[in-house]
Amino acid sequence: MCAVGAGGVGGGRLGAGRVWRELVEDVRGGSSASVVCARFHLGLATAVADLAVDLAGARGIDTVALSGGCFLNRWLLEGVVGRLSQCGLKVLLHARLPPHDGCLAIGQFAIAAATTRS
Repeated sequence: MCAVGAGGVGGGRLGAGRVWRELVEDVRGGSSASVVCARFHLGLATAVADLAVDLAGARGIDTVALSGGCFLNRWLLEGVVGRLSQCGLKVLLHARLPPHDGCLAIGQFAIAAATTRS
């Protein structure tokens, strides 16, 4: 497994303070919107992946599932998947269902269908 980077991981929580500080510094320093955007997404992806690596290592697991609407963002998805893969973790992604509320609705339907049959 990789050593956790400087993504702001601590206590099993995502600490994005560094990401926000650097974003403010970039804006105040006059960086272009495209540079600010790219650095923000890279920083957030690194922080999310570092947290997953940290938690997987603490629990002795080698597989991480990514879900939620935030993973419709290609930059975030590719950044997190890339780092997790580099760290030797297997990454599970949605294949047949969307990673956002559509999947939640399908799960709710499945539970309702199963409970009404009984």
